[in-house]
Amino acid sequence: MGWIYLLCSCAACGAPIHVNIEKCPSIRIGGTGPREPICINCFNRWNEIHRTSKGLEPVPLDPQAYEPLNEQDMWDGSDTENTSA
Repeated sequence: MGWIYLLCSCAACGAPIHVNIEKCPSIRIGGTGPREPICINCFNRWNEIHRTSKGLEPVPLDPQAYEPLNEQDMWDGSDTENTSA
């Protein structure tokens, strides 16, 4: 059994981060394209700009966003070998 981190750069500020790809907050650069992970500081800043400054509740941060992902949580059974003969 092992643990998985995604090592990457924050899409907003470029800081090196390690994230749980299943739980980390992400943004689309320019509003299009794939979602990219962001660091906790940029997530908090995003919440300030887009939520709390407008009187809205902040988007909650998943407590596992920057924790390792158990490798078994990624396995969905789709890569099993057919062992029947």
